[in-house]
Amino acid sequence: MGIQLQSYCEIGRGGRTHYIRFRGEQFRHSQNVRRSRTHLSSAHTHNTPTLPAGLTGPDYPSSEPESQKQGIHDTPAWRAHAFSIVLTHHLQSTTLLDSTSPPSVPPLTLLCLRIIVSAFTTIEFTEDIVPFIPPHLRRDLLRYSAVHSPLSNSKLYALYEPDGHADGEVIVVGPSANLRDNNFRKAGPGTEGHNSSAGEAHDTEVKKSTGDWDSDEWTPTTLHTVVLLSTRLPVSSLLTLPPTITHLALINLPFSVSLNRLPGICPLLVVLDLSYNIWLNATSKEGPKILEKVEWNRWNQLRVVGFRGCQLSGDMLLKVNKGRWEDVDVVQ
Repeated sequence: MGIQLQSYCEIGRGGRTHYIRFRGEQFRHSQNVRRSRTHLSSAHTHNTPTLPAGLTGPDYPSSEPESQKQGIHDTPAWRAHAFSIVLTHHLQSTTLLDSTSPPSVPPLTLLCLRIIVSAFTTIEFTEDIVPFIPPHLRRDLLRYSAVHSPLSNSKLYALYEPDGHADGEVIVVGPSANLRDNNFRKAGPGTEGHNSSAGEAHDTEVKKSTGDWDSDEWTPTTLHTVVLLSTRLPVSSLLTLPPTITHLALINLPFSVSLNRLPGICPLLVVLDLSYNIWLNATSKEGPKILEKVEWNRWNQLRVVGFRGCQLSGDMLLKVNKGRWEDVDVVQ
């Protein structure tokens, strides 16, 4: 016992080598006493995880049957693919979305935030944690969670307080969460009621938060990105979308949306993703009518349109680029 205590104490004095040597001699002694080497086969410690559970990477289905059981729309890989258009144009967040390759360890900040989200109750998270998370880290946590483990309404909207967005972004993933009707009414100065002009909205949109993550002075950012996946977009929320939005993704929505209203509501769109909406298919009853009513030429700054998983006619694709000097990149 005295030898063991001395060996452990030597670690504090930089004597780790002596401790390891002692443990090796002790192990060899136990082998000689047993006069057998069969017990060595059970000592496969080199494959034992060294990190706590939940820190080794994103939550992936452990097998293909499990992935099928979850449903294709409930897997991180599918959500990453669904978000890829809007979050890789202008936002450069591919490192947070790469779920098609083998799991990798995410940034340390996300590991810490992920543990915090799961360790605290909603009240503790809202009152004691969120006020100290700067906007750009809220945004990163929002993107990462949207792909790997969508947040519930309570924790999601805690990240949006008090401005109604996280560093200019709103991402809502159903069925874990749904869009609140009044969320866009507090989406930033000059946007409520659409009182500001499109030019003023654009000037406000380009303002970014300060680079120092621990700075007490955060420059407010207006809402510029809205991503809805597998959730509803009520008419009341559609009509209150601020004109500052430049990136809009309405993906796999369960009900149709009056897209013809969007050019007047969001005139500054650069990226519009309408992927995986079966109500837009040419074979559906309303699909062709919905797209025919859209005045595509009113979006002067439009650069990318996503129609993945939508069966559209060739005439419809031609209408998107009709009268343009520079064609819009149509992703199917």
